Order: sequence, then C-alpha cells, then structure tokens
Amino acid sequence: MTTDLATADAPQLEQQGSTLARTIDALQVTTPETYVEAGHLLLTVAAYIKRVGEIMDPVVTAAHHAHQVALQQRAKLLGPAETAKRTLGQRRTAYEQEIERQRREAEAVRQREQERLEAAERTRVAAEQRRLQAEAEERQLAEAAAAEAVGDAELAERIVSERQVVELPAPRPVLLPPVSVPTLPRVAGVSSRESWRAEVTDLMVLVKAVAAGIQPITLVEANMVALNGLARSLKQAMRVPGVRAKNDPSTSTRVG
Repeated sequence: MTTDLATADAPQLEQQGSTLARTIDALQVTTPETYVEAGHLLLTVAAYIKRVGEIMDPVVTAAHHAHQVALQQRAKLLGPAETAKRTLGQRRTAYEQEIERQRREAEAVRQREQERLEAAERTRVAAEQRRLQAEAEERQLAEAAAAEAVGDAELAERIVSERQVVELPAPRPVLLPPVSVPTLPRVAGVSSRESWRAEVTDLMVLVKAVAAGIQPITLVEANMVALNGLARSLKQAMRVPGVRAKNDPSTSTRVG
C-alpha cells in the first residue's frame, strides 16, 4: 500500500521539483526583495523535501529492512562455508610454510656441507702444493750437490739460486646434489597467492622520515575527525601549524 502510494505521488512530486528548480535557477539574489524571495523559496523547498520524506521514507525503510533481512540470511547460509574455506586455506598455508621451512633447512645443510668440502679441498691442494714444492727443492739440492761433486761450483751456485716454479694442482670441483623436499601437488582451480600488507610499528619514526623528506608525504594523512573537532570547539582561536579553521556558513529552515 505504501509503495503504491509512493508510486502514485512520484510523478506529481517530480513535476513540483522540476518547477522549483527552474524557478530557483532563474532567481538572482541582488536586491533586498530578491533576498526575501529567496528565503520564501527556501521554505517552499523545505516543505517539498518534507513531503518527499513523508512519501518515500517508509518505502526506503521497508526496502532497507528487506535488504538487512536478505543480508542476514545470506550471512547465515555462507557462514559455515566461509569458515570452512578459511580453515582449509589456513591449513594449506601452514603446510606450504612447513615445506618451505624444510627446503630452507635442507638448503642450509647443503650449503654448510658445500663449504666444508670446499675447505677440505683447499686444505688438500695446499698440502699437495707443499709436497710438490718440497720435492722440487730436494731435486734442486741434489742437482747442486752433483755439480759440486764434479768440481763445478759455479754451476752448483747457479742451480741453488734458481727459483723453483711448481705447477699448482687445480682444486677439484665440489658438486652436491640439489636439496630434495616434498613438492606441492597442484589442484586444478585452486591456487595460492601472496598477500602483502604494511604494518606501522612506530608512527613517530614514520612521521620523522616524512618530515625529513626521506619518505613521501602521501604515506601519512591528517586526522580530520580530530581536527574538525578542534575547529568546532576553538573556532577562530584554533592554532595548529599547517591547519586553519574555516567556517562554511549554511542556511537552515523550519517548516511548520
């Protein structure tokens, strides 16, 4: 019944609203008389708004109520499914994190073993170098002694003074198999994705970074609720650096 009434009155109200809009659009407030006329038009507009409210508010209220009931019913139906979806997602994520932890741990073990084997190979190469150097020096002394034995002291001295060049053995490459961890099987239609978000751990540090020009000012915003509260209470006496109190006058109407 209320909806039918609203539907019946809507064309007439729409026509009245259009007429008011044209009248107001044509009125220029430039004299005391037009100022008064504008005041009377304000009262007419207020009466029009009141009438629209009387007709349409019950319709809006009913629609809102129906909307709320529908939302509640939908939430009731979706509740168990949403909980199940969240639970399964959390469990899958926990398993993914466990597999990643195992991979990192295995990779760390592999890296430590790689470093150990490489150190052992360096030790082996150094020992082999010392052995080859010692053998070369022994041969050098033997050759010098042989030259000395046949009476060629000059040759012996030259042999002893020669620098022994030993070809260094090349280190053997250390090759370890890649880490082996369980792989995550794929399920068609199901995928995982990262969802990053920022968390402010120290607001003052962030503010100082913005003030110093290290970070852009877009990372912070003014608390307009608090600032507007100060403006309403302090008015012209408001003193906040970078902020001014601004008055936006408005006109009120009272329809009997």
